[in-house]
This record gives sequence, C-alpha cells and structure tokens, in this order.
Amino acid sequence: MYVGSVKQSVKEVEDVNGIHNPVFQYLSISIIDWKEDIGKRLMCEANNRHENGMSAQFLDTAARELGCTISV
Repeated sequence: MYVGSVKQSVKEVEDVNGIHNPVFQYLSISIIDWKEDIGKRLMCEANNRHENGMSAQFLDTAARELGCTISV
C-alpha cells in the first residue's frame, strides 16, 4: 500500500508552447475596443458583398445583435 499525500503538488500551469502566462493578461481592456473592431470587420464584409451584388442582411442582423451598426 502506498502511503503519501493524495494531493498533487501545485505547479505552474504551462501550455503546449511553453508559455506560462497568457499574453492578454498584460493588456488593459481599455486598449482593445472589440465592438469597434467587429463593426469595422462587418462593414468591410458588407461592402464586399454589396460590390459583388450579394445581400448583407444577415451581417446587418449580426451587427445589431452585437450592438454595432453597418451602413452600405
């Protein structure tokens, strides 16, 4: 019978690339405006669809759901 601790020792979490801490922990949330970034991407895609004669209705719906606006 094995006599010892049932708890494993605590060790630092390391991902497959050997990086101990996520990069995003060093970024302030105020630096990244995700809503503006997503709005720009949706607008770009809507313009591409409009230029190719395709509907951008689902992009408009997605933008509204995310709190963004797009105009073509």
